Amino acid sequence: MRRAATTLLLLAATAAADRAVGRDGRIWKGAAAIAGETAAVARKKIPLAQLYLVEKDDGTLVYAPDFGARLRGYEYLANEHVRDAYVKLVRECNQVGDFSLARELLEQAERAGLSSREATRLKLRIEVAEKKNRDGVRSDRLRKEAAVHAAHFGELLVERAAKALDGGRDGPRLLREALRRVPDSAPAAALLERIAAKDFPIGDARTWLDWHLDVEATGARVGTGQEKAVVKARTQWRRDLHGVEAPPILLVTPVKDSYTVGRSLAYGRLACGVLAQLFATDTPVRKARHSLTVFLFESKKEYATTSGTGVQVEDPKFLEWTAGHYSPAEGVSRFFWHTDPDAERRIVGTCVHELTHHWLNEYNPRATNQHGPGLPGFWIVEGFATFMEEGIYDVESGEWDLFNPRSHCLDVLQALEPKQLIPWKALYALQQIGFRSLPAAQPQVVVLRWNLQPIGITPTRLFYEQAGATCQFLYHGENGKYRRALLDYVCSYYSGRVPQLEPKNAFGLEAEELGRKTMQFARAVARGWRPQ
Repeated sequence: MRRAATTLLLLAATAAADRAVGRDGRIWKGAAAIAGETAAVARKKIPLAQLYLVEKDDGTLVYAPDFGARLRGYEYLANEHVRDAYVKLVRECNQVGDFSLARELLEQAERAGLSSREATRLKLRIEVAEKKNRDGVRSDRLRKEAAVHAAHFGELLVERAAKALDGGRDGPRLLREALRRVPDSAPAAALLERIAAKDFPIGDARTWLDWHLDVEATGARVGTGQEKAVVKARTQWRRDLHGVEAPPILLVTPVKDSYTVGRSLAYGRLACGVLAQLFATDTPVRKARHSLTVFLFESKKEYATTSGTGVQVEDPKFLEWTAGHYSPAEGVSRFFWHTDPDAERRIVGTCVHELTHHWLNEYNPRATNQHGPGLPGFWIVEGFATFMEEGIYDVESGEWDLFNPRSHCLDVLQALEPKQLIPWKALYALQQIGFRSLPAAQPQVVVLRWNLQPIGITPTRLFYEQAGATCQFLYHGENGKYRRALLDYVCSYYSGRVPQLEPKNAFGLEAEELGRKTMQFARAVARGWRPQ
């Protein structure tokens, strides 16, 4: 397993001035040479395209040669120019009394990376000048000058994009940023027409650029539209669907927004990659022969009322409170992208949870997929998916960590008393049929460490939390003592090996003892326990 880095800020060595910028805007003079995983100061000048450094909590500088690091390095160079221009114009606006424009330009400077200390100082200057001169004047000259600076910056990006395209690196990313700032630039449009795919099935050249960066960069490719799952869904769902393949996933969706599609695929692929590492074996009992089909809906309403396969939705009332759903009978995972500002964080858990179900059911090389709703131990199905959902995933670097100190299920458990829980013995013996029959009791009010207000926990939700917390303990607790047994238990359930689903046989622990250890682990994490 690879731990998610504690990376905070990028340090990009700039080619022009040979500088690196780090936390709090500090500037290091001189380039840096790579020595193993750390950086040592050296006199030798290293071009921007060869040096990207990341600063960790302990101040260590680590080599980070990824697209994101390069782009942020270029952005720093460009934003530095714009920031200085805006600061100069803010001061001029203060002098002529155009305080409204001064504040607008200050906001632009802050977006370009102006330090909070300098921004506070300028805000105070504006307030002081405004008190002295209540009759301020408008300055069309300064407003036009600001527009000229912005346009000039855009054209500089176009020039950089052209050079990068000739060199084969970072050109599309720089070109998209240039088009965002100067959308009517003829040179930028000409560059785009030069590189855009002529047979792209969705939209125009600018749309292709977004798809190239947001989707294809994740390892995906836009389908031909003739994939069997896509053709079938078009007849049973809607005609404007398209398919995007990113092994092992085939995403079928009407969504045109490339960022939404790209991020969904990126998180899905990373989750599948983590599972593949956890359950890797030299002696597979089966091989996957098809892609994992995922339906991404445009809205929650469409998701809750349409299966996408022509089959009637299992239970619309059930789906109304869920954000995703895997149907083993149809072999399809479904979810929708939220419209709120926190959409990406919310969709990560849903995507990982449902694809965990999907992958374990259809791709796990260590399980024969001979399970059914009558098996005991159903807790592992939702518990392991909840455990995976709560991991930390960084799609930019491909890094992940299955320990999350803010685990929701551990937080719920440490806030409850034993008498408030589903009895552990009953929980571990529950079948899928029994899970669906859990009573719709009044929610218990729980105060969590990471929430500003109390939340209500129903018996169904409590099943997820207790099952997920059990997986957290078995994977991380007691120095990973039960980790292998946990993964074996997953395979036992999905292979229908009933005797191995008894906690005593699987972990050497009676049900109540396993539950007690899980509670102790939840409270230890709340007190600050972390894996060594």
